[in-house]
Amino acid sequence: MSWLKSLVGLAGRRRQAETLYEALVHLVRQPDWYVRGQVPDTVDGRFDVLALVLSLTFARLQKEGEAGVPLSKELLELFVDDMDNSLREMGVGDLSVGKQVQKMVSALNGRQQAYRAALTSGDTVELADALVRNAYRGENPGPKALDWLVERTRGLEARLSALSFDSLKRGELGEERS
Repeated sequence: MSWLKSLVGLAGRRRQAETLYEALVHLVRQPDWYVRGQVPDTVDGRFDVLALVLSLTFARLQKEGEAGVPLSKELLELFVDDMDNSLREMGVGDLSVGKQVQKMVSALNGRQQAYRAALTSGDTVELADALVRNAYRGENPGPKALDWLVERTRGLEARLSALSFDSLKRGELGEERS
């Protein structure tokens, strides 16, 4: 009977992760990232915003300690599945999809480290540099857009930090302020 409970638990975590991932993707699709923040509205730009949002979410889940690990793993698996499906839809050949997804996971990991370091330090210049390097791929969009993205990043981090773990699991990301 314990294997049945385990299987039901895995399915429940997967559903929670799907709900959270859908909420994050909805957030990434909001036009302000690409209009006010001037992140390029391209496949790469959308990936960069998703990586930013996921990085902040993984940092929030890490604060839950061991309780956040299963949801983090499921969320990462959903990201991998999403990237795999997206590449296939864009016509990338089967033989190179795995390598491309591996590069995307590596890029996500690098961004997580850069954003975590910048946000932990509290240094606005360090965060702005990390955003220029990653979200803008080295092209500074100018102070207005960059300031907006820095503020949006800090605001989203604060919003995620204020959420209860249960709200996060339900994909309830709180009220958006842009």
